[in-house]
Amino acid sequence: INGGLISIDTIKDSAQAILVAWAPGFWGADAIADTIFGDNNPGGKLPSTMYPEDYVNQTDFLNMSMQAGPGRSYKYYTGVPLYPFGFGLSYTTFSISWSPAPPNSTTFTSVKANQTFTATVKNTGRVAGDEVVMAFYKPVADSFKTLPLSTPVAKKELFGFERVSLEAGASTEVSFTLDAETLAMVTVDGHREMHTGQFDIVLTRGHSSELTTQANVDVSAPQRLDTFRKWW
Repeated sequence: INGGLISIDTIKDSAQAILVAWAPGFWGADAIADTIFGDNNPGGKLPSTMYPEDYVNQTDFLNMSMQAGPGRSYKYYTGVPLYPFGFGLSYTTFSISWSPAPPNSTTFTSVKANQTFTATVKNTGRVAGDEVVMAFYKPVADSFKTLPLSTPVAKKELFGFERVSLEAGASTEVSFTLDAETLAMVTVDGHREMHTGQFDIVLTRGHSSELTTQANVDVSAPQRLDTFRKWW
């Protein structure tokens, strides 16, 4: 029970299971008891990255840059997290598979273009439960030849997620539509622009196997979508 992220390295090494309840409020004890005794099947996912305990020795907390030290958040952290953003287990098991398989590569040549990615989620365990599927895009940093070198490039970014409730043995489909303009990059000057480059598309449950494919942006010249105007 905690009001924010804490390092639990020693607990991870010794405990068979860890229930993170955050600050659960008045009915928290009931919810915790129901989960421990199996009356509730947990289906939560971490909303942030859980860092190892030595993170505090690697980071200058007076530096507000998201790239300071080993970086901050799932977007910029370059270390090995104790538990990653989106991690979370259940009393049942799930699998995901493409449905149908997307093309090996999707190319966006217009800011108005989009592509939908669909996967089948199946409850492969023996009890009913919830699962969350998340969709990320991962910019391939060295593929952006027209992007200013000083522009920070995130490791990955979430562009969709969906929670499903499934009985044991049941399955359903989840779909995520990626708009080309979502792949626009924010330059060091604050402008949001489309640049030719490559992205890995990942559908994941936060752990175990992932579904991956590729998307490319191919524009003749950088296209500015939003201009940042300094107010000072």
